[in-house]
Amino acid sequence: MSRHDNTYEELFDKLGAKSAELQARAQEFLSQAHYVDNSGRIKTLERMKIWIGLSLGQFKELLSEFVDHRRERAEHVLAVLDENGIATPPKRHNWIDTLLATMPLTLFEGVIVGALMALDGLMSVPAGLSFGFIFALVNVVTGMLAGYFTLRYARYKANGVNLTPQDKRIQTQGKIGFYALLGVLVLLIFVAARVRATGSHEAVFSFNEISFFQTVNNATSIVVIVIASASSFVAIIKGYKIDPIIGLSAAQEFATDSINSDVEVFVFDTDDMITDRIESVLEDAYAALERIEDVERKRADGLAKINNPRREFNHEIDVAKNALIARQRHEIDRYEKIKGVKIDPIPDLGLEVFDALKLPLISDADYSDAHEGAAQAIELRALVSELEATLDDARNKIQVAHTQYRATQPNLSPTQEPKGV
Repeated sequence: MSRHDNTYEELFDKLGAKSAELQARAQEFLSQAHYVDNSGRIKTLERMKIWIGLSLGQFKELLSEFVDHRRERAEHVLAVLDENGIATPPKRHNWIDTLLATMPLTLFEGVIVGALMALDGLMSVPAGLSFGFIFALVNVVTGMLAGYFTLRYARYKANGVNLTPQDKRIQTQGKIGFYALLGVLVLLIFVAARVRATGSHEAVFSFNEISFFQTVNNATSIVVIVIASASSFVAIIKGYKIDPIIGLSAAQEFATDSINSDVEVFVFDTDDMITDRIESVLEDAYAALERIEDVERKRADGLAKINNPRREFNHEIDVAKNALIARQRHEIDRYEKIKGVKIDPIPDLGLEVFDALKLPLISDADYSDAHEGAAQAIELRALVSELEATLDDARNKIQVAHTQYRATQPNLSPTQEPKGV
């Protein structure tokens, strides 16, 4: 058998055609894009890391401004106390607690006055109780109004020094108002005593039958006067203690609950703003990583479809070469037996041309974009991890700063040491 044998040439042509087909298939596969360009996304992640740092710095600056504002507001509270000549701020009472506290007083006064009105049959029990409850309600409400709207102003900067004309004018107006309401209370109590003395409200100011002296000389009427006066006094004090120092409660609210509420909103908004923006960027990065994995998986599948036929083809060439060698050996043996002649040397079949048909396996190194795509994938994954860690660190720092802010308390009293400052 020689290189010019028809079987040899047919086999070579057949394998050559198959080699060309496999090379064309590989070339088509390699010409396709096998990576996702993430250069823009990588730049975005890098910018986001810087943006978090800038946002965190701005947050700390603004929180520091809140601390300064709270200190200034606390200084205003101290100024109000100093203007009023008070060292320790009085306890504040809100309207709801005060009203709840005065309800038993109103009921007690209503029942006692109502019972006294019905005593000795001067009034029916329903009429006496009705009068008692209405009188008690009007008495308590008027007393609280007198305490809150007039006595507080009458005592405006009562312990203060160097009062301005405006301060004195406020005191005077408060005293006038207080005395006016006090006169209303006195009149109201006197009317109750007269109703008890006369048994009716129709002749309250008629002293023909029952004189003024007989009114205050009546034991039952005196009890009415004492109970009503005591109730009025308690109601005045209750109203006054709701906010005894004018402007103090507003200043205290401004220096504590108000600014603390603003800080709560500021911290929440900052955390929410940073988290939402970074999570949006990270979601896009996660989707890109999924696409990268999908492309890598498809590329691996494509490589397998290219390389597996190549392995089979290369093996087929080896099999063909071995078959040609075996056939030559068989023909030489047969010839030597017939002719009785030893063939030496054995003719060269030139099988190296078959080796030239073998195809190398394709790897990532054969891609023009393989190195860049792999480098981008590695960098993107690293930046995603770094950005996640940076976000967690920023949120922790925000919460720590907020905790430190809440742990510090401004000085709202000359006798109080500031807490945590």
